[in-house]
Amino acid sequence: MLERGRSRGKQRIEALKKQGLVEEEIDADRVRIAFVSLAMMPMLIKEIFEEQMEQPMDEAFLDELAELNGRLFAAGLLPRETEQKEK
Repeated sequence: MLERGRSRGKQRIEALKKQGLVEEEIDADRVRIAFVSLAMMPMLIKEIFEEQMEQPMDEAFLDELAELNGRLFAAGLLPRETEQKEK
């Protein structure tokens, strides 16, 4: 299952590179690890985060977190030329 996810992720990153939507130097394995880290870390120490924030990580909170993570990823994968044009 992990290898299938790895190969599909790599194919997707390569397709996005060909479309000019992802920085050419981006490594698919690093993207996969970063994505898994963003997705899993909050769940691994959920109780600690909830205690620190003094609020539950309920469905609404997790939806907002997922949207933020998606925006972070989208911005972080952009080709550098696109980043410069937007500034």
